[in-house]
Formats: sequence, structure tokens, C-alpha cells
Amino acid sequence: MNFIFSLFRIISLILISHQTLAADFDTQYSQGDSISPDIFVTNKSGSQVHLASLLKEAEAGINVLFIFGGGDMGSGQPGHLWCQDSFEDTHILRTLYSKYQDKGVNFIPVAAAPAYHTQMLGHKADVFLTDATGSEEFKTAEQAFIDSTLASFDSGILPVEPYLDSRFRLMFNRSPELVPEEAYGDVLS
Repeated sequence: MNFIFSLFRIISLILISHQTLAADFDTQYSQGDSISPDIFVTNKSGSQVHLASLLKEAEAGINVLFIFGGGDMGSGQPGHLWCQDSFEDTHILRTLYSKYQDKGVNFIPVAAAPAYHTQMLGHKADVFLTDATGSEEFKTAEQAFIDSTLASFDSGILPVEPYLDSRFRLMFNRSPELVPEEAYGDVLS
């Protein structure tokens, strides 16, 4: 019962079949709808991976999209994650992964950058929201985010190598003035 209660507590854990999709900010996806092909995350080398393509890989037709507060940018938080609720909830992902990894379920962990907390973690305030991708501040902050997120994977906190959302595109970043360049993408299309 505690496991089920904990599972419902996690807003960022979304079970998705090929036909049923997660909700976006202004509308909800319904059965049969599709995710915009413009929505992407990145892998550890910075290459864009479209979310829709990741969702098509499930053998059993079930995807577990786990969006969590990713790397702590080297600030020494438990589990190397900036969001302690996410750290505490990773045990659910590990449990699901150990039970269903061999049953065709596709696990897609996506680390969300601490977009609104970078100053508390020793980096320029709002660097992920306002700085151009090529700026030194952005590159330094993004590398710290990637390194600390991968440290969480390497230490076994995360059972699957995560994808990254350095711009906080999949969550609650809807402000039009926080779009520094075209490469940022349009999450709400």
C-alpha cells in the first residue's frame, strides 16, 4: 500500500502507452493524439533526441517517462540530484526497472536542470533560462549539470542512463521572454 501511495505522489512519473500520452501545459493529450515532433531532449553528448521517437521503442507498448530534478551541478546534494524529492523517489524507478526491464517496458528518465535554482548551486542565476547556448556561463553550467546527473547514474541512484533537459523545456518554463534563441524549441506546439 505504501508503494502504491508513493507512486501516486510522483507527478513526474508518467506511464505512457503508444496511444495514451502525457499532458502538456495548455491542453491535455487524449488517446490517439501525438506528441509534437519538435519536442526533444538531449543525450549526454548533447545530441537532440526527439521524445516521440523514444516513446515508440517500447516492445510491450508501455513507456515509463520519469522526469526528475537532475544533477546538482557539483553542490554535493544526496544522490547528486538538486531536487531531493526526486532523489527520494528514485527508489520507485529502481523498483519498477528491476521488475519490468525484461518485460518489454521502455524506461525513459529525463533529468530536468535546476533552471530556477542555479544561483543557489553556485552558478549564474537563470543561466539555463536566459543565456545563449554558446555562452561560457551556459556551457559551464550545462557541463556541471551533465556531469552531476551522470554521477547519479554511475553511483546506481538511477538504473538507466538519463536523457537531459537543460532548458527545462518539458516542465514549467512557459515564459516567452525566456526563449534565448531558436534552438530552444517550441514545447507547446
